Amino acid sequence: MAWRYLTVLWLGNNYFSGQIPSSMGYLKGLQSLHLQNNRLFGPLPQSLQNCSLVTLDLSVNSFTGKLPTWIGKFHDTMKFLKLRSNMLEGEIPIELCYLILLQVLDIAQNNFSGRIPTCFKNLTAMTFSQRFNLDEQLGGDSIWFYLGMPWGFVVGFWCVIGPLLVKKSWRLVYFRFLDHTWEKFSIVTLE
Repeated sequence: MAWRYLTVLWLGNNYFSGQIPSSMGYLKGLQSLHLQNNRLFGPLPQSLQNCSLVTLDLSVNSFTGKLPTWIGKFHDTMKFLKLRSNMLEGEIPIELCYLILLQVLDIAQNNFSGRIPTCFKNLTAMTFSQRFNLDEQLGGDSIWFYLGMPWGFVVGFWCVIGPLLVKKSWRLVYFRFLDHTWEKFSIVTLE
């Protein structure tokens, strides 16, 4: 296959239907596979174990069968596993606990049964301190987003409320506007 150097395949949010082709396993350098929100079905193909997956997002499809045990082969690469909203069934395999680098695990809204493996406590890469390490690896920008959010709220709030408190004419215009808008809204909802 001519695409052997492909590392990211992002085909989510389309209307693809059918099964994942077994030829996907020829993409040995594939690190990130995003097929979320399509109409794919059938079992997860065994050929995916030939890839070098760091991220696997197959959420919101109709995959069936058991969560394959070969998923544990990605113990030294897999960081994000998202299989939410499928029709997977059976017990959660213990091999999932081999994914020691796993930071996001989303297997909600499936038909799993049995107990949650006790070895999930060993998935320490999901802890809060590890997420900050990931944030630093990604450039550390998102921490500034969270630190700046309260200041943005305060400044934005006072840019709107401050003039209304100081200028009586602005306050009157603003409340007339609100009254007029409320009257229009009330008329529309009554009809």
